[in-house]
Amino acid sequence: MKVLYIHDLYPPEIVGGGEFYAESLVTQLKKRGIDMMVLCGTKGKTRTENRNGIKVKRIHFKTRRELMFKVREMRNVMKEFKPDIVHTNAFTVCTPAYFAARSLKIPVVVNLHFLFLEEFFRYHPFYKAYAFEKMEKNILKLPFDKIIALSYEIMCNLKRLGLDKKSVLIEHAVNTKMFKNKKKPKRFTVASYTTTEASKGFDIFLDLRKRVKDADFIVYGKTTEEMRKELKRYGIKYYGIVPYPKLIKFLNNASVFFGHGLAAKDAMASGCPTILNESTPRLMNYHHKELKAGVMLHGDPVKIINKLKTDKKYYKNISKKSAEFIRKNYDTEIIIPKIINVYRELV
Repeated sequence: MKVLYIHDLYPPEIVGGGEFYAESLVTQLKKRGIDMMVLCGTKGKTRTENRNGIKVKRIHFKTRRELMFKVREMRNVMKEFKPDIVHTNAFTVCTPAYFAARSLKIPVVVNLHFLFLEEFFRYHPFYKAYAFEKMEKNILKLPFDKIIALSYEIMCNLKRLGLDKKSVLIEHAVNTKMFKNKKKPKRFTVASYTTTEASKGFDIFLDLRKRVKDADFIVYGKTTEEMRKELKRYGIKYYGIVPYPKLIKFLNNASVFFGHGLAAKDAMASGCPTILNESTPRLMNYHHKELKAGVMLHGDPVKIINKLKTDKKYYKNISKKSAEFIRKNYDTEIIIPKIINVYRELV
């Protein structure tokens, strides 16, 4: 089976977790005998290259949104590669991918990392939030063959839109074998992940730093110059963009992780007790399984951190339970076969 995987960027060019997820998924699918090719954008020259045994076609763009108008280029790649399935990984590319694949009668699978709808109004001015919400709804009106919801929260929103019949819940896969060598730092350290997106809670992390004195703070991910100035101001060590295969080295410097999403699951897989950084309905739904099982902590983070610092037995129990939970629920050996089954249903 041949699958063309399309995302707006692909490592080593990175914006956030979407690129790490894309490379991890493509690699895992290739290991299971799927003939994979990646199509993505780049700020560099248009080129074709081999990355870790996978053919990657990079199309030049000035901005990521420009990919929405690259239908002809996508169609040409599809004609050459002749995939059985086109699998897209973001709103930016699923629209042109659909129109490119439609004329060639190739089934299109769409990953949804987020579906904010009215939640956009929490993070953006009214005019922006209104436009983003309309964009999401209009894009999802396209007759994609299958939509993969990467979280329970997304699946709930798809059901609200009446799209649950052509959707399936297949949550983020975690390569738990990568995170078996977690070590404790000498000094209690709070870690987090950030991007330039408001929804990642950079301000919440800074506020926690102001409230917790007797601990070190570290962070990785994409930042602006202004964000880096704030990190320096509050004595937070910044690691930059950490390549996914080296993430365990960053987590070995952390006693507790403060955040949400795939980054939080990675931290839990390493045995790092994890605190949900914002108890909004969206994130409570996203992590409902972890919260229900008691392996993800939420509430006043200062009180939680103090308990983790003083109660060694409690710390050890949360650490062990969280790692076991991620392994039993999100390991690649569980998740990847579900994606392959979606392909087989459509071919």
